Amino acid sequence: MDLVQLAPLPVHSKTGKPMTTYLCPILQDSQFTDNGNFLASGLIWFYEAGSTTPLAAYTTQSGVSTWPNPIVLDVRGETGGTIWLAAGQAYKIVLEGPPEYGDTHGVVISTFDNVQGVNDPASPTGGTAQNWYTFAGSPVFVSGTQFTLAGDQTSTFQVNRRIRTQNSGGVRYGTITASVYTTLTTVTVANDGPVLDVGLNSVDYALIEIGNSPSIPLNQRLFMSSSPTFASATIPTLLGAVSAPSGITGNLTGTASATSQTNFAALTLAGSQVWANSNNPLNILPSGYANFANGLQVRWGIATLSTGSATTVSFNVSFTNSCLSVTLGPTEGGTTTNLYTFYVNNLTAANFTGNMLRGGGGVVSAVVYYFAIGN
Repeated sequence: MDLVQLAPLPVHSKTGKPMTTYLCPILQDSQFTDNGNFLASGLIWFYEAGSTTPLAAYTTQSGVSTWPNPIVLDVRGETGGTIWLAAGQAYKIVLEGPPEYGDTHGVVISTFDNVQGVNDPASPTGGTAQNWYTFAGSPVFVSGTQFTLAGDQTSTFQVNRRIRTQNSGGVRYGTITASVYTTLTTVTVANDGPVLDVGLNSVDYALIEIGNSPSIPLNQRLFMSSSPTFASATIPTLLGAVSAPSGITGNLTGTASATSQTNFAALTLAGSQVWANSNNPLNILPSGYANFANGLQVRWGIATLSTGSATTVSFNVSFTNSCLSVTLGPTEGGTTTNLYTFYVNNLTAANFTGNMLRGGGGVVSAVVYYFAIGN
């Protein structure tokens, strides 16, 4: 009797256990060129995350057979099957256009790094949506504010991105202040509290969250406030002593009453002043005004017009240079047989003339709202 030797089942390259795979979350459907044509003969390459080391992808969930690396797309820009990824393994997947004759690679269309199978329980998110991605490589401790990573990881570890690290002393949160690649990627961090220690063993990079340990920097939460409140009290430090994002200086500390918000410190964005108490006076009243740093000024208020004569309406604060336009909003419109018509003329920096007509004649008056724009 002849003995038949069975081929061993695929095993995980790291654990040595039988292979388990999970569905690849991307590139399962047709791919297209920029012109909307099928990406026929396009290539899909598979590597270990953050590297150019080839990594096998699988044709079935059982993980018995592997795809060629790269997969060559058919005339419909499809793989002709389904892509499955090894459990617990982070991939870098690169989509390329068709290579020129004699070339191995085409033009890179998209690069997807740190991709893991759908619902992979060994993934950093445990198959559920979380606020952090675990970097597949191993950080090397340099100092309390620095670590290095193999390869060029600057596209992932970007300045101002939040990170979370595992250390001997526990979890540390911080914000990246520098990320430089030479032969390694050196990442510099501003820690929220305790610094990194020699037991540094893993690093997560952030998605967006607002909470006690947010994945968005503390000094940027100002710009995500959904319902800011300005009451008759001291406004808390909004940017405060924490370093502002790149290009932003100043803060918005100060006091403000419910009707006048003029006592703010200066705020500068990308070199241009966008707020200062000296050039942004504001008065919130039924008849109020606002002046903005870019020169735009607005005035609003209430006036009573009459059909008997033109009415001069004075602004509560004159425009610095001129009034450019006035819009009237009547509080009533008469009846179907005696409609009111309103119009303005004689615009000056200090006032305008309001006029009212009544379809049926006679002398009547009406209250109107006005909104004026000038400089």
